[in-house]
Amino acid sequence: MAKLYSSGYYVNDCLDRLRVLKAVENDTSAFLIADAIRSRYSGNINRAVAILEKAAGISYSGAYEYILFNLASFYKTANMWEKAIRACEKYNTVFPEGLYIDRSIYLMAEIYFQRLSQPEKADTLFKKLLSDYPTSPLIEKARLYLNKIKSS
Repeated sequence: MAKLYSSGYYVNDCLDRLRVLKAVENDTSAFLIADAIRSRYSGNINRAVAILEKAAGISYSGAYEYILFNLASFYKTANMWEKAIRACEKYNTVFPEGLYIDRSIYLMAEIYFQRLSQPEKADTLFKKLLSDYPTSPLIEKARLYLNKIKSS
C-alpha cells in the first residue's frame, strides 16, 4: 500500500494502525482501543477517555505506546489540558525514541501556547522539536508557532 500510495494523505495512519493491530493480535487491549476510537468518533470523548485510561493500565500490551500517545490526544480533545501534558510527559519518559515522540512534543508545546498561556514552555518545546526531529512533518507548524511566540 505504501508503494502504491506513498504520498496519500492517510497512508501513514493506515500503516500505523496495521502495526498496532499486529502488536495486539493476542491482547485484550485491542478491543478497548477499538471501543475508545469508536466513542471518540461518535462524539463521546469522555467515554473514549475512560476506556483508553483503562487500556493504559495494561502496560504489557503490545500497543502500550499507541495507547499512551492517544490518551494524551484524547485528553486534549476533551479539554483536559493538564492531563494531556502529563500523558505526553509519561509517553516521552517511557518511549524517548518512540514513534510518536515528535507529535508528543508538538502536542505539549501547542497546549502550553494555545491553552495554558505559557509561551516560554511552548518556545522551548518547539525549539526542541526543530533541533531533535528536523525531518518531522510538524516542523513547519512548529516554525509558525515560534514566529507567533516571537511576535507576541
